[in-house]
Amino acid sequence: MESQKSKMDTILDCVYYLVNRPKIWFSTISGKAYNKPINITLLLTFKCNLNCISCFFDKKENKQVLTKKEIFKLIDQFKMWGIKQITLSGGEPLVRNELLEIITYIKKKGLWVGIITNGTLITKNISKKFSELGVNKVSVSIDGIGKINDKIRGGNNFKRSIRGLNLLLKENIPEIRINSVITSKNLENIEKIYDFAKKRE
Repeated sequence: MESQKSKMDTILDCVYYLVNRPKIWFSTISGKAYNKPINITLLLTFKCNLNCISCFFDKKENKQVLTKKEIFKLIDQFKMWGIKQITLSGGEPLVRNELLEIITYIKKKGLWVGIITNGTLITKNISKKFSELGVNKVSVSIDGIGKINDKIRGGNNFKRSIRGLNLLLKENIPEIRINSVITSKNLENIEKIYDFAKKRE
């Protein structure tokens, strides 16, 4: 009798199907079209230090996350299948203790790596490590200026996110972006976010 498929085998089967199904994929990074995806986003955790009203995760659910060993196995498969870029997200990826190890493993495979973060946990040491490890892009999530952001993301987190963003801008990281979730609560603030970002180019 065949043994039941492991969780990891099932994940790999699903990803293999998505990667290899006939379809045209367009990369916003290279501007080229491909017959398979070249960028995969890995959700490292469902945990987050914020409680954004627009978040689609139900933090009350007890969700299993991949172990570091399972993530490394996935990265090996991605490399084999021709994936070029891996984006690390969550939850908040910086609450995952092995984040720097995972980044190191991705770069050892010769792959592009990006990170999506709320920026509040960025320190001088972390921003320097991102640069030293060769992180290609960091996207900081900001949904408004000042109180608008704080109403959506909670607490006094706008200042913390900006502090993290400014630390990243001091390092040699090729691309730093601001991500915004546009809703009725911040629609009128979008132009201010744009102006804020332009001043930091």
